[in-house]
Amino acid sequence: MKLSILLALDVAFSLVNAGCNLTFHASNLEYRAFIEVVQTKQAEGKFYSMHHRYGTFEELGPREANLLAGHVVGGRYAGYIYRLDVSRGHYTLVAAPDAQSSLRRSYFCDETGILRQSFGPSFATAESPPIR
Repeated sequence: MKLSILLALDVAFSLVNAGCNLTFHASNLEYRAFIEVVQTKQAEGKFYSMHHRYGTFEELGPREANLLAGHVVGGRYAGYIYRLDVSRGHYTLVAAPDAQSSLRRSYFCDETGILRQSFGPSFATAESPPIR
């Protein structure tokens, strides 16, 4: 519980410091997916500073670097599928609604740190509009 509160505060302060002005008129699951993308972005930055490369979900997760909670490491969480593709100097993260879900918003992030979104039917990509 304390870890969850600390992570939520860390994300909130990071968003304010980054100048994000977000208004979510989305479901709680869409907001949760957004938070998971932000936390993964932060974990990748920390992992890169330690290892000079980006990490997989398994490397970022509680069994190795312990930079991410275990629920996202599995690739599915709360109506979303998370895909993290990693190469030495690059990563891409996509959070897309599960096929059985009525959710429409998907998210994208890469090593540029720019968070992007799409309201469907196509998933968010590097060309999708940034979240402001």
